[in-house]
Amino acid sequence: MFKALNPLLGLQLLITYPGKAAALLGAIVLTITGPKHFMRTGAFRPPLYLPGLDFFVCPGLLLNYFGQGAHAIAHPEETNTNPFFALAPPGPAQLALVVLSIVAGIIASQALITGTYSLTRQAIQLGFSPG
Repeated sequence: MFKALNPLLGLQLLITYPGKAAALLGAIVLTITGPKHFMRTGAFRPPLYLPGLDFFVCPGLLLNYFGQGAHAIAHPEETNTNPFFALAPPGPAQLALVVLSIVAGIIASQALITGTYSLTRQAIQLGFSPG
């Protein structure tokens, strides 16, 4: 899984599969910047700045995705299962992941609404869109 940190492999992926790699890069950027954008912009007044966000959220996301990748490599026959939910044993742990994913979906939708409103307001203020 640590090979995934090699930038030459990322470049090779970009050259070999340019369309899929562009979507993948977009997902990576959203994954890393989403929590930071949500905490530091218009969702909260005043914006929250948490220094721990850089030291806990980003490494936590990285470990989560590495765990999902390791599970997918170790169990290639499980093509129809979600690797996020497969990391936890059946029972209360999976229920906790369902609740966590629902809360994350609510937060993500709020961030999308807030971001769209902010972009629209800025476009109106700059004269790029009719008010």
